[in-house]
Amino acid sequence: MTRVALLIRGQFRLSDRRHDELLDETLRCLSHVGWNVDLHVATYTDSVISRLYEKNLCSITRYQSPSDEYIRSTIETVAPGASRNRWEYGSPLNTFRQYRTASIGIAAVRAYDSYDLVVNTRPDCVIDIAPESAQACLDGLSYNAPHISSETQFTNDQIGIARPSIMEKAWNPLSIPNLAQLVAKSLRGEDPLDMMIYKNELHCKRLPIRNWGQHLQRE
Repeated sequence: MTRVALLIRGQFRLSDRRHDELLDETLRCLSHVGWNVDLHVATYTDSVISRLYEKNLCSITRYQSPSDEYIRSTIETVAPGASRNRWEYGSPLNTFRQYRTASIGIAAVRAYDSYDLVVNTRPDCVIDIAPESAQACLDGLSYNAPHISSETQFTNDQIGIARPSIMEKAWNPLSIPNLAQLVAKSLRGEDPLDMMIYKNELHCKRLPIRNWGQHLQRE
C-alpha cells in the first residue's frame, strides 16, 4: 500500500466544525484510492481543530509567525522597494508566510518517516482524485498539481503531490534570504513555486482532480 504524508499547512481560519468536515472528506477520498495516509500539520496559528488528534496525527509544528515589519525589512534588505510592488493578486507578506510554513512542514514530514508521496495542501481545501491519477503520481518523476505553468499562467499552489524529495525541491527556498529574493521577484503567490520548479528543473504534470478547491465560506 502506498504510504502518504498529508501535510496541512497554514492558517486554520474556519470553524472547528468546518475544518473537521473538510479534513474528513480529504482523508476519505485519499484512502479510497488505496493510500495509507498519515496526517502532518504545520501552522503559525495558536489554535487548530481539537479533533486533529483523533485523525492519525503524526506531527504538528507550530511556529511564531514573523511580523509584517520583519517580512518587509527582510525583503527590503535583498531588494529595496520590492515590498511595495503592486501584485496581480495575493501579497508579499502572506506569500512569505505560506512558503515558510510549507518548508517547515515538509522538513518535519521528512524527519518523521520515509513516505512514498507527500500531499501538500491548505486547511480549507478538499482533494478528491481518481484512482488512475493516484497511480500516475507514483512515477517518481513529476510534481503534480491541478494546473501547471506550461498550460496556464502559473502552477497551482493550493494542492501539490509528489515524491518527498521533489516536494522539498519545489517548496524549500533553503534560507530566509533566498525566500525573500523569491518574494521580491514575484507578482503573485504562485511565482515562488514556479521559480523553484524552474531552478531545480522539475517536471510538472497536470493532476486531474474530480473535486477540489477552497472552501472559505465563513459561518
